[in-house]
Amino acid sequence: MKRTIILAAALAIAALSFTASDSRAEPMGALGDYDIGQLMARAEQAWNLEGLDAVILLDRESVSVAESGARTTRVHRIVWMSTELALNAYGDLRVPWNSATSELEVLALRTWRDGTWWPHESEISETAVVATIPGAVRSADDYTMMRETMLLHDGVELPCIVETAYEIREEPSGVPGDDGAWTFARRDPCVVSRFDLGAPAPERAAFEAVNGAPEPTTGRTLEHG
Repeated sequence: MKRTIILAAALAIAALSFTASDSRAEPMGALGDYDIGQLMARAEQAWNLEGLDAVILLDRESVSVAESGARTTRVHRIVWMSTELALNAYGDLRVPWNSATSELEVLALRTWRDGTWWPHESEISETAVVATIPGAVRSADDYTMMRETMLLHDGVELPCIVETAYEIREEPSGVPGDDGAWTFARRDPCVVSRFDLGAPAPERAAFEAVNGAPEPTTGRTLEHG
């Protein structure tokens, strides 16, 4: 048996009553854990959408570290947008990753408009995942092995909702430990901003909440292994 600690922290606007009458955003998210219609209803209750470029309905990152040190990072974002400015920010995404130590898998890349998903609810267009060179050198030592994948949303017609989900699986680096930071604040209004961390044991996960970030909740799961 392998014990895994799950640490999660999230900021969300208060839940509001919702009747699923808005056909623009009734489906579930691609990973099955969020009702997009409810997220959209909460956004409409909290803000006047006519004056906004975009609302981030969900911005979630989940990091799972295995006993071996291998790490899996899952990113899941859902954004309502209504202007070209928002389209430039959220329509085409750059995902950097190291081809020597990592694998990238795109889980969802789709657009919701006119009551349907484009290209299809479970389809990822072949022309929407494009390998390219990095737009910026983030780490000079790793530059030769760094890759960047462009994720392009098909079927965009403003206003619309775009959903993106992908995983990066990284091999153990050989260096003990790992670190990172998650910022809850966003430049556009955000309904749910959430970070999850899974580690093999409680003593292996240390955290600090600063600048008003919420204290995380913790729990344990048991996995056969």
